[in-house]
Amino acid sequence: MSKLTILMVLSVCIITPFANDIFIASFPSMQLAFHSDKITLIMTSFMLGLAISQLFYGPLLDRFGRKVVLLGGLVIYCIASTFILFSGNILMLLILRFFQGVGVCSTIVSAMAIARDVYKKEELVKAMATIMAIIGVCPVLAPLFGSFLQSSFGWRASFVLLLVLGIVYFFVVLFLYKESIKEKNMHALKLSMLYKNYISLLQKKAFTGYILVSACSYGVLFSYAAASSILIIKHLHYSVMSYGVLFALNASAIVLMSILTPRLSARYGISRMVIIGCIFILLGALFAILMGVLIGENIYTLMLPMWIATIGIGMIRPSASAGAIALAEHKITGSAAALFNFSSFVGGSIATYLIANFTLTVVNYGIFAFIIACIAICLSLYVYHAEFVHNFRCDGIKEA
Repeated sequence: MSKLTILMVLSVCIITPFANDIFIASFPSMQLAFHSDKITLIMTSFMLGLAISQLFYGPLLDRFGRKVVLLGGLVIYCIASTFILFSGNILMLLILRFFQGVGVCSTIVSAMAIARDVYKKEELVKAMATIMAIIGVCPVLAPLFGSFLQSSFGWRASFVLLLVLGIVYFFVVLFLYKESIKEKNMHALKLSMLYKNYISLLQKKAFTGYILVSACSYGVLFSYAAASSILIIKHLHYSVMSYGVLFALNASAIVLMSILTPRLSARYGISRMVIIGCIFILLGALFAILMGVLIGENIYTLMLPMWIATIGIGMIRPSASAGAIALAEHKITGSAAALFNFSSFVGGSIATYLIANFTLTVVNYGIFAFIIACIAICLSLYVYHAEFVHNFRCDGIKEA
């Protein structure tokens, strides 16, 4: 496959952030349409579908290859997206969003596994950063598209666009992608093997640390996505279109760091970049609390601190994913990608569930993010120590 073809196939992962972000400008409208103030739970159910199905897609990718599993996931996604257009109550919407997450899950896990297939280890950070850059552009574009669609056609229009994306990528994968796995793991679906693979990964202290730090960063990212439209549109009284622009400006930090992180990682190391990213999240949350208390709650005391925090998230996502995947044996790459994403989206789903039960203010959200950031810093230091010990032992063995 040519580099352009690989890039086109890897870009299938844009469906996931679009499916998570495009309709957030519609939350106030959907609250009225479904007579529920818990509408942000559609992000929670979506991420639960993403998280749980990760553990199944990983072994399926190792056993049957990337192409057939990716196509099957896109079919599930398209069916769920179609029925969402006709959902009449919040329960039906939550169930369909869960299955939409189950289907779209195949795109991110497959993209990570394909990247591991076609790139050498030293190129993996750059490849992961490319994937994250592709994904990172989506939070810039999705709210703009979603705001326009909401203003012009209503909340269902965003889900029509999601369905179209799924259909287009189904045919891209069907006709352009050639299977990249060199050797299928015929025992990948055996329960004993599944257990052995996941336990072997979790026994690697650095791997466990990386996936938990990623879970914290996703918790901050997705909880902000869930809270931001309500804070900006309902509480601060900005228009739907203005919200799309403001959210896109915030998301630009992820794009910026997706470009810079590979260079910074080469200079400072992956584990150090994860620590620095956690510090940025902590600083952003702290500024949100202090500015909200001292200056008052306005668009600046929300957006500026969250831009700082999002810089940190942009550092963590490609670094932690590359660090975790590189620790896995090639034959269980799919399982490693699945476990990494499972942890990340569980973190996001827990955070969005908790934020749905909060009294939303800028200061309260800052406190929420500050607590997560403190946990993330402790975990990132744990990763740094684990890798230091591992490298020290390896150097000792080589010298002996």
